[in-house]
Amino acid sequence: MNITSYHEEFMANMEDSDDSYISSDDEDGDPWDEGGEWIDGSQVDDIADWEDNIPYQECIPEQYYIGTFKYLEMQNMLLFAKKIHISTFYKYSKQQLSEYLYWFSGIYICDKPNVEILQVKVDPHGVYSCIIKTFWLRMIQRRWKAAFHAEKSYINRNILSILDKRQRTGRPIFMPKLKGLLYDI
Repeated sequence: MNITSYHEEFMANMEDSDDSYISSDDEDGDPWDEGGEWIDGSQVDDIADWEDNIPYQECIPEQYYIGTFKYLEMQNMLLFAKKIHISTFYKYSKQQLSEYLYWFSGIYICDKPNVEILQVKVDPHGVYSCIIKTFWLRMIQRRWKAAFHAEKSYINRNILSILDKRQRTGRPIFMPKLKGLLYDI
């Protein structure tokens, strides 16, 4: 199969997958209308201007980027949609970046696209797909928070024996432990 026919087949499948999950309320209005959370359109234009002033760099396979994606159900893949520069990520809020990604990605993503850390993959035909890496960060943060609260409650319950051991040995008793935090996943 040559590149042109692959591209045509890919675009046809992409068009088919787009129509399968768009609800009627998505087509006739703004995605954030019901919550009243739309920000001023000039702020989105400011983000676009800020991004335009940053020199463009082509995505390098296997590298990590901050951006968003579109799930293509027919191909069972995550299509890399748009990236933002790290300075843009630190300068603007998550809501502003989500709205910017919604309007400037070039394809219909979803109503409120998430800003994610993505690892880019490029197939032999030049299609950019991605792997979401933010998921594992969230898992580690949840587990670490649970371990921290368990350690804190143990310290609060046994403070006298902990202080006694500390006075006798001169060493701290508890150290944060990351090893084994994700053992059951």
